[in-house]
Amino acid sequence: MEHEVSGQPAEERARYALYRGLTHLALGDARQADRYLSSAKRAFDAHPDWFAVEERGALLSAWRSIGRMPGEKR
Repeated sequence: MEHEVSGQPAEERARYALYRGLTHLALGDARQADRYLSSAKRAFDAHPDWFAVEERGALLSAWRSIGRMPGEKR
């Protein structure tokens, strides 16, 4: 599915990264979770309005659970 997302607008790619990162985190794959959540966090820092309130909460919660601070960038 990732090849399909690459042609989507940046906002959709950011949301894909969030959900893919959350999935990897739930499966215990910290390395891949970090990869995708970092991408989502960069997008969030630049465009917080791209994410619904629930998505923002999930991202920031996941960000903390992988050992990052809420204001920390990667």
